[in-house]
Amino acid sequence: AAAAAAAGQAAAAAASAAAAASGLPLSANMAPAAAPPGPPAVILPSYAAWFDPNAVHAIERRALPEFFDGSSAVKTELAYTEARNFIVSSYREQPALYLPLTEVRRHLAIDVAAATRLHRFLEHWGIINYV
Repeated sequence: AAAAAAAGQAAAAAASAAAAASGLPLSANMAPAAAPPGPPAVILPSYAAWFDPNAVHAIERRALPEFFDGSSAVKTELAYTEARNFIVSSYREQPALYLPLTEVRRHLAIDVAAATRLHRFLEHWGIINYV
């Protein structure tokens, strides 16, 4: 019995040595290497290459003029930039998930119609919810 156990151990050692030499993992139960930590990848379509979170583009000014025409003390360029960047950063936290208007609306200090137009604009250009 002792000779059989020694032969089994020798066979296991030989198999481990062969696997190590071949570059294969030593155990079939080993988990694959985890991906390095970091922010999830966000894909921005090429037609939205104009987008810059640090500036307001002319496309944005034309699409949402109520924030830029000076007709409201509440709807200002600063309010627009803060709301837009909040929506974009919320989406980029989990880009694999759809970001609904109701989720961002809870955190915005602008009226529902303006929030809807802004969300729709960002979605149209693929800046959020791009699949």
